[in-house]
Amino acid sequence: MPCSAGPSVSPMGLTMFYNSIMMTQLYRKYGLKYILLLAGVLLHFQFLYAQSDTLDFKTFDKDLTDMEEELVPIKTNYYMIVPQGIAGNIGVYLGEEVFLVDNQYSAVVPKIRRMLRTVSDKEVGMVMNTHYHYDHVDGNRAFGKEGIPIVAHESVELRLSSPQQLSPPWPLLQPAYPEWAWPTITFKDTLLLTDGKETIALHHFIAHTDGDVMVHFRKGDIWHTGDIFVTYGLPYIDEASGGDIYGMIQALDYLLERAGPETLIIPGHGPLCTIKEAITYRDMLVSIREQVAGFMKQGLNLEEINEKVTIPPGVEAMDKKAFINHVQKMIEKHEK
Repeated sequence: MPCSAGPSVSPMGLTMFYNSIMMTQLYRKYGLKYILLLAGVLLHFQFLYAQSDTLDFKTFDKDLTDMEEELVPIKTNYYMIVPQGIAGNIGVYLGEEVFLVDNQYSAVVPKIRRMLRTVSDKEVGMVMNTHYHYDHVDGNRAFGKEGIPIVAHESVELRLSSPQQLSPPWPLLQPAYPEWAWPTITFKDTLLLTDGKETIALHHFIAHTDGDVMVHFRKGDIWHTGDIFVTYGLPYIDEASGGDIYGMIQALDYLLERAGPETLIIPGHGPLCTIKEAITYRDMLVSIREQVAGFMKQGLNLEEINEKVTIPPGVEAMDKKAFINHVQKMIEKHEK
């Protein structure tokens, strides 16, 4: 059932899991298995980030090989690979060859391949990147080294080729990737791919970052949104990389205008969803933006606005104040 699987952890939303109330809620909903898994992953990354603000490929390769994954059927020839750890969802289409949307980490590529062999004897023929963040594209290091085509917006190539400072509340330095891990096919606005059976449309947005892509499998009526749409609570918007709540809302409007009652959505993090969850998410972002704009007109400062803005019950916030601060800055930018 859409939006009913176990939790998928956002790399930018780690701090929410230190909240003991939420841990209790997760225990009641999902059981001890997920809590122990999450705790182990979080302790590892807490140690990693305490030692250095720079992400470490060697640490990824050493410590992420045991990350649990689940291959979830969506429709005939369409799947998603859902991690039980700090990684993005992978979209899978079995056509003339295997097409992947995002690829998590190089360390888990062998595991991904073993899972794919249970449903197809074909090899991975193409990888698409939804944006440049490490938890979605580190697998480029493995697939790219084999010469497998990597498709992404042109901004992704620029950002993977040089160190990138991510925005608060998780201001990590993502190092430059080796050249073989860069995209080999880039585009500006929209790119159409086909294998004769399915048409895959890649649409660019400035939203979570300046190089976001939503991937639409037209025949399957399935969208992979990357981190434009997530289910872990308030989204992380990487302002340092061009992210903008206005673009997030615009991208969601684009999706919702084209989606129907049978449309299925693979979020960047979280279980398979429908248009219903995407509408709720979009309306939440619009509500927050409108609330902040109204309080700004009243002359309230950031602290006062943060106190007054309400978010829906049950929605977690890794850092509500940082999110509100971003919204305030984007309102000042767009509403001059």
